[in-house]
Amino acid sequence: MVLREDNPTAAIADADVISFADASDSDNDKNTSAVLLSGYSDAITATLGIKTLTNCLGLPLTTGVTGTLPVANGGTGVTSSTGTVAVVLSNSPTLVTPELGTPDGGILTSCTGLPLTTGVTGILPDANMPNLTGDVTTSEGAVATTIAAKAVDVAMLADGTDGELITWDSSGVATTVPVGTAAQVLTSNGAGAEPTFQAAGGGGSDGWTVVSKPADETVTSSTTLQDDDDLQFAVDANSTYSVIFVLFAVSNSTADIKYGFSFPTGTVGEKTIGAWGNSTVGQSTDALTVSRNIAVGTKISWSFPVKVDVAGTSGTFALQWAQQTSDAVNTIMNKGSMMMYRKAA
Repeated sequence: MVLREDNPTAAIADADVISFADASDSDNDKNTSAVLLSGYSDAITATLGIKTLTNCLGLPLTTGVTGTLPVANGGTGVTSSTGTVAVVLSNSPTLVTPELGTPDGGILTSCTGLPLTTGVTGILPDANMPNLTGDVTTSEGAVATTIAAKAVDVAMLADGTDGELITWDSSGVATTVPVGTAAQVLTSNGAGAEPTFQAAGGGGSDGWTVVSKPADETVTSSTTLQDDDDLQFAVDANSTYSVIFVLFAVSNSTADIKYGFSFPTGTVGEKTIGAWGNSTVGQSTDALTVSRNIAVGTKISWSFPVKVDVAGTSGTFALQWAQQTSDAVNTIMNKGSMMMYRKAA
């Protein structure tokens, strides 16, 4: 109960202010302090002379204070925030699905789970290449790879042509042996030349090789000399060969037949011809670059020797033939036509 100083028996009026003498006032000027009595309906505005609440308790932070709590006093120093749940502290925080934006820099030494397809840019330096093992190996930090011996399966080879074989040429470069024809056999052509498919047979003690046509070959409406499919063989550089042809052909008197040879650059030689059948050809000697025409009625057969001097380029020596005059009637080099050859020097 609070008593009035001037009248202890009187009731305190609504919103009375009671004054107390300042007992500690050294000048004893009786300055007073006002005490506001609560519980009254009148709205009263009081001005407190004391502004420091150091020893006050129970002040609600949500409604009892205003302003921003500084960082030095345990606050954030800011009035806005993003995200939810816990506050992040500086020592080893655990972040759950944060949106970091684009940082200006950082060190990711201990980070994991970074996707190589989308999480990094640029080119991986040679020094960061891994050490591959298995059929294909590398040395760590190097780009060069090595394929283990006997590790390439046939299925890994590039597609080729049916019937071709793999070989190496005189320079040691991988190449292929062209496809042969039925009844031909793979034949060595000596050092520095790839093997070729050639007709079976030949090869007695005298060194002759025989090549025979296994089937008829036809040319129609063409005067362009073309290599015979069968009557050809590989020649070595700087070598001389003796060759004998025995040929059987069918044509008519309009188309007739002409023949010559194909050979490596620089090759020279000569041929001497004669013929039997229903047409006789006088003998003559020609250089290899001159084609000869054989007048044909229905059938013709002829034989001739050829000397072939190969210069510094190896390759293939082949019989060529075509129609003398373009005609729709077939000109045929018959099955059984043949040549014999041997290396003389």
